[in-house]
Amino acid sequence: MKKQRWFVSHASKGQQHTPAFFFALNQFQGTHPAIEVILPHGQQETMHLTREEIAKADLVLAEVSIASTGSGIELGWASAAGKRIIAFQQAGTQASPAIGFVTNDVHLYVTEEDIVGVLNSLA
Repeated sequence: MKKQRWFVSHASKGQQHTPAFFFALNQFQGTHPAIEVILPHGQQETMHLTREEIAKADLVLAEVSIASTGSGIELGWASAAGKRIIAFQQAGTQASPAIGFVTNDVHLYVTEEDIVGVLNSLA
């Protein structure tokens, strides 16, 4: 069975502002070894390599609670490549209306469990 690759797009300061999303990803990864979660910003990759990672991804996840030009570019690349994009938005935040141009699949969350539930349904 081929390992799935899930690319994660997020604002560069996302781990500080939306930690529940990243804790949920870590929890999910620990229980799904057949899925490789790609967090390129944590690896300090360049935008060129990020575009290549998106092209190889089976699915693109996006944390959209914080406006981010870089994430917007990544989601544009993913959309142009025909990738399925699943967005997560922390309740009480205002995501960019432009998210609606790349996906209608936006999940509001309050807790890590909310996120893990959606991720499990995608696995």
